[in-house]
Amino acid sequence: MITFYSDCYRTLEIFPRVSGSSALLTLSDGINFLRRRARNLDRVVFPLQKYTVYTLSLTDATLSLAYLSDCDRLFDRGVRFLQADGALLKTETPSATRYHFTPFCGPMYAPGALCFYRDTCHLFYPCAPFSVSPDVFCLGHAVSRDMLHWRHLPLCFLPPAEIRQGRHTTGGILGGCAVAGEDRVRLYLSYSLSRPDDGLLREYILSAESRDMLHFSGETIIPGIRPPAGFGPVFRNPDFTETADGTYILTASMREDRGVFLLFQQSGGQWQYVHPLLRNADFPLDYPNLFAIGRTHALLATWPDAARWYTGTFQNTRFRIRQQGTLDFGKDIHAPTSVSHKGRRFLFGAARHARCMTMPRELFTRAGRLLTRPTAEMCSVFDTVIYDSHIPGTFLLPATSRVRLCGPTNFSLRFGTFVLRLTDGKLCMETRDSCRCIAAAPLYMLELFADGPILEVFVNDGESSGTFHIPDGQSVSLSCAGHSRLQIFQASAHAEEDVFPDPDAPTDTFDFTDYSSY
Repeated sequence: MITFYSDCYRTLEIFPRVSGSSALLTLSDGINFLRRRARNLDRVVFPLQKYTVYTLSLTDATLSLAYLSDCDRLFDRGVRFLQADGALLKTETPSATRYHFTPFCGPMYAPGALCFYRDTCHLFYPCAPFSVSPDVFCLGHAVSRDMLHWRHLPLCFLPPAEIRQGRHTTGGILGGCAVAGEDRVRLYLSYSLSRPDDGLLREYILSAESRDMLHFSGETIIPGIRPPAGFGPVFRNPDFTETADGTYILTASMREDRGVFLLFQQSGGQWQYVHPLLRNADFPLDYPNLFAIGRTHALLATWPDAARWYTGTFQNTRFRIRQQGTLDFGKDIHAPTSVSHKGRRFLFGAARHARCMTMPRELFTRAGRLLTRPTAEMCSVFDTVIYDSHIPGTFLLPATSRVRLCGPTNFSLRFGTFVLRLTDGKLCMETRDSCRCIAAAPLYMLELFADGPILEVFVNDGESSGTFHIPDGQSVSLSCAGHSRLQIFQASAHAEEDVFPDPDAPTDTFDFTDYSSY
């Protein structure tokens, strides 16, 4: 039996782990009783009265995932995850980062779909929230007004019962893209279904839409968007783009173990296959992202061991590549994607080993190259200077900090098994087994952002950038040999207020601190 306080929420959503064919769930406020029958990982919804103490009983089941939702200003408060001891938490698993989005449970597979709708950033990301079924993928949903502080919202899309009930089938929603209009947002999602025993794989592209970003229409398969003859069965991660020439969708697919991006065009309200837009003879390609930036077009692609960018012209369904390169020289970025807002384009990626998303970066071009730099919003957070000097030495960096090193000087940055070293004008990344040169251009500025288990490095105002995982218990040290200016910043200890006046809040002295843990 679980006793909890409903606080300002009006709905309880439960996903029970059922040991038999079905289970009985009972919710009571001491006077009234509500009962629901459920199968494994069914979504069970109970209405709640605000500011009320409830008891929840599960017969032939245990709690896999549960949260309180539906309240005033839900985008600012977020859901509260219900624990077996009755505690209500902002996240099911405490986050090790302060300014990087972290899933409420499990790893960060990919940022998924991003869009701005009514000045709020919405993130839809693939997640596996059920520890008892790690191969059941759902679509998580989070919101932020500044891309730094995020609130979790209810799960959007669940896989069908045959997957949730473990009938030798795995899969679910693997990600996609979101397109914001004036009064609604349309989602294009990839759905995967596989059987580990016989290797059956089916993948589809689905669409859904929402007007309030809390309720979504049922997902439907898009006619015309399917693998053409000779491609597949991989067919996933759609990307929507609109130009003066037309409206397009890119999908990742395979042909004879070679990666390819397939282009579809909308004509007369119907989608039609055009041709492959990008091929790779050596590696699979995934997570396409095509967009206009400045006077050029850019295409992002994820390889098995790196994220790549291509710039050129996209016209008459053809993408002519002028330049290309590696987006990030680090070892912990995956599936980067971008979103446009008020004339700026922001980029996020999944930091796989750090189990979070990268910080928001701003994309820009310089001499035809696609570059990234930290956003002004991210820099403004670190507004407290704790060190500012020209004296050389070795410094241990705070767990959450920003560092600026200005001027030509030799340095070495040590974290985990990596050493980033500038010697004789060459910037090199060293490990126990290898050493590779990252840049040979003169270095005039180095910026570092450390936030718990993730470290992000920016060279010469975005000419190069790297994302790295800092193992637990290991520190980051910076050694400077010259007399360049070194600045170390920390973030001010601003409280994150998300408690808002509620006219229905009780005025008695009931102590519900234990039920509203942060």
